[in-house]
Amino acid sequence: MATTLFGLKTADKKPVALKDVSVSVQVKGIIADVTATLLYKNDLQDPVEAVFFFPMDDDAIVYKFEAVIDGKTIIAEIKEKNAARQVYDDAISSGQQAFLLEEDEMSADIFHCTVGNLPPAQEAAVCISYVIQLFLEADQAARFVLPAVLNPRYSPPDYPVKNVTQSIPRVAVHQLPYRLHLSLQVEGVQEIQAIKSNCALTDIVYSDDLKTSAQTTLKEGYKFDRDVEILIYYLNPCLTYGLVEKGNASSPQGTIMADPMVTLCVYPDIQDDSMDTYQEFIFVVDRSGSMTDIIRSSGKNKIETAKETLVLLLKSLRKGCFFNIYGFGDTFESLFQTSVEYNQVSMDLALKKIKKCNADLGGTKILEPLQDIFSKSLEKDYTRQVFLLTDGEVSNTAQIIEEVKKHASTHRFFTLGIGEGASTSLIKGVATASYGKYDFITGKARMQAKVLRCLKLSFQRSATNISLHWKLPGGVEAVVCPKAPEVIFHQERTVVYAQLKGLESNHMEEKAEATLRYFCGTMEYQQALEFSLKPAETDSFSIHFMAAKLLIKNGLDGMEECSTQESIDQIVKISIESNVISHYTAYIAVYKDGKEPLQRPMTRQDIPLIDSQTFHLRKGTPFGCIGGCILALISFSCCQHSSGHSGHSSPSSSIQENESLFDSKENQLMVLIGLQKADGSWNMDNALAKIFISTESKLKSSIPVKGVDPTLWATLLSLIWLHAHGKNVKDDWELLASKAVSWLKSKSAGIDLKEWIEAGNDFLKTEVEPGQLGI
Repeated sequence: MATTLFGLKTADKKPVALKDVSVSVQVKGIIADVTATLLYKNDLQDPVEAVFFFPMDDDAIVYKFEAVIDGKTIIAEIKEKNAARQVYDDAISSGQQAFLLEEDEMSADIFHCTVGNLPPAQEAAVCISYVIQLFLEADQAARFVLPAVLNPRYSPPDYPVKNVTQSIPRVAVHQLPYRLHLSLQVEGVQEIQAIKSNCALTDIVYSDDLKTSAQTTLKEGYKFDRDVEILIYYLNPCLTYGLVEKGNASSPQGTIMADPMVTLCVYPDIQDDSMDTYQEFIFVVDRSGSMTDIIRSSGKNKIETAKETLVLLLKSLRKGCFFNIYGFGDTFESLFQTSVEYNQVSMDLALKKIKKCNADLGGTKILEPLQDIFSKSLEKDYTRQVFLLTDGEVSNTAQIIEEVKKHASTHRFFTLGIGEGASTSLIKGVATASYGKYDFITGKARMQAKVLRCLKLSFQRSATNISLHWKLPGGVEAVVCPKAPEVIFHQERTVVYAQLKGLESNHMEEKAEATLRYFCGTMEYQQALEFSLKPAETDSFSIHFMAAKLLIKNGLDGMEECSTQESIDQIVKISIESNVISHYTAYIAVYKDGKEPLQRPMTRQDIPLIDSQTFHLRKGTPFGCIGGCILALISFSCCQHSSGHSGHSSPSSSIQENESLFDSKENQLMVLIGLQKADGSWNMDNALAKIFISTESKLKSSIPVKGVDPTLWATLLSLIWLHAHGKNVKDDWELLASKAVSWLKSKSAGIDLKEWIEAGNDFLKTEVEPGQLGI
């Protein structure tokens, strides 16, 4: 165990019982098996009841809880939640030590660990084990996140559930009385190309020349001041596979743990390049007070990050779309009374509004603006895509998700959680309930790739009539847990779990096949996957645990519609059979081997968390060069566009004010995006010439054919520049470029664009082929 920190105290000068947190992470492919050990010691003169509230990813599957006292391990038992609490109360009343772990009533991504009747001077360790499937980033990295930040969450005044996050004691980072120690072991069937983190890691040690196994640890001195994010880059991150896991021989027959389980991982290939332009986009932006908090790793505050995100989304929309923008806090407001058509005038107005947006609307009432959106009628033949940008600090998560679910047939949500501590239950739950997609914008991760990934998916036509078909040996049946996928996106990972009933030892050398079938428009797609029925050589039951969690979540999804005791009993049954915790169950462990029962009353001690308020952005702090570039140019470019002088120079003072924005290729890229017009074209002016290290007069004189609209030449040069200098971040501007190509083709009748591309290459000193531009 790592060195403990016995001398540190809380603000009330009392020693804190929690001394140290050690986390062991074992990653195999895309699954992480995590064990967190919390070391406690009572430095007071009386028995202590230590209560620790901590964040947990909504998709984490807690499958084991145990305590270690005096060298003896006590494995906790999972029980119906009220029954577990009663056992705990009875044990405490009789002077025994007891340990309770439960999911919070408010949200599935908050847990309570209670250590009761810890005697003076005694140490105790509790171990929490869980598995989680790693998220696949836009750059194909497998991301593991250890949540460390639990921000206070806003409760509407009339919400009936107690908000525990408001009562947790908070201290500054340097006063936090416990530290984190984390070790990471990665194993895969392919080469591990890199491991990166937002926190300092020790040197990565590979166990073989093939680099299929690696180890590293967090460097000493880490404090709980940020979520720990670890990115794992595999040689081929999008491997399709089917993997069978043996059943648990000690589990009763007929339970989910007894039969073998198969997981299928596929990446659907939908060859439909057409974009659904008949769409309405609603951007819902959190403007509550908590959005002034800093994102620790990037140094920017949340509201500026949200504004950058919104600009990129607006710039990437296409002609024919409708859009609107909502801001919310205690109240909400919308830019337009109803959605308007996307054009230069409406885009300029929106960009000016974004520049003035602040986190000045108070609390976090998400439900009210959503209800207003749901009440608005849709344009005929249009579909509505809702982008929700929030730090997710709310307590009525279940109520919001239920409301979204009611409108899932007409409203698809793409949720972007901003900053550490964003509620994974809210961000993931809203997207899942509406068959959309989610992502998190934290640290120094490339925001642009994440945002544009979601927008690309929103333009995709939905796959429908999704079904799964099996070829199995006689007597073997596959039962999908809980059902076939309800949404599929192009090249986005789709994972299916199925119970293999009737699988015997004589089937182990045979092959099976699963075929995913779905439709996009009138086109039918099939993706067949062959796999071995021989179980993998492992003692882990992680696939079973994940299937059990899906069954539990599926049951909870229907609770509002069918809140019967029978449905609750079914969730409890699955939870107890699989040992996977749920909303209606808890882990309880009682230490009965103490020398004598404790007779003195306990002192309750709530373990402190960091105070996020200490990270508020100080006045005058820059909010990042990329945001600075694109937001500083909004007023300038909007003024230029609205003036109607597409070929005239902008005032020299405007150029001088923005000289500092042109100091790197990344900044130049963002400036170029900021200058693009709503229809996809670029004006010929000094701002554009500056990016090309030229002047407006030289741009005009280089036009291959005199007398044509200079905008054509400006747009073609911009496209060539993007492909030549922005190829490493193509995901950031791919949609903008596509829009520009469409505009160029529609305006270039009688012009040989291939000759113009050759001339453009000569002028910019680049080598871009017409095929690269899509021309």
